[in-house]
Amino acid sequence: QYRCHPVISAIANKLFYDSQLKDGVTSEERSPIVDFAATLCFYNVSRGQEKHGQDGSYYNEEEAKFVVFMIDRLLEAGVEPAQIGVITLYKSQLRTITTHLAASKLTVVCLQISTVDAFQGGEKDVVLLSCVRTKRVGFIDCDRRTNVALTRAKRHLLIIGSLRMLSSNAVWGNVIQHCRGKSTRNSNTYSE
Repeated sequence: QYRCHPVISAIANKLFYDSQLKDGVTSEERSPIVDFAATLCFYNVSRGQEKHGQDGSYYNEEEAKFVVFMIDRLLEAGVEPAQIGVITLYKSQLRTITTHLAASKLTVVCLQISTVDAFQGGEKDVVLLSCVRTKRVGFIDCDRRTNVALTRAKRHLLIIGSLRMLSSNAVWGNVIQHCRGKSTRNSNTYSE
């Protein structure tokens, strides 16, 4: 694989490729572009709650606010909007993030916010992955979608979700364990 930093590709390699995937890029070629976030990081949004949108899809206000907070930090650190991608598995979350981003007045032309299905084939230097769910894993317990979501980032994969809920799932539990070896942070330290 020639997209992801080896730390990022190692997750999908273990979970979906039986450790057969070979890295065609080095850690140096995919070095971090911000110093406040590890190459792979999980942010626990413990106060967030999943809610049903009008379309039957799910959204999580606290995660959406945290995504906008992280976008602001990335932009302040000099990351260009075109280098940032936001992935979620739910259309209602996409709309919620877009609404919060518009309200923030951040200049984000060229910043891509998509569902995981729309992001397939895409790549960004920094990917923020909003997992949304807090009660049941649901839609994110699909290997194909999980694989796509975890392999779009070149330099930073910042996973945002409920540590308690995701840890209870076999696949996501492995993702969390991999993140623990790298960096797991509690998002309750951010301020609105």
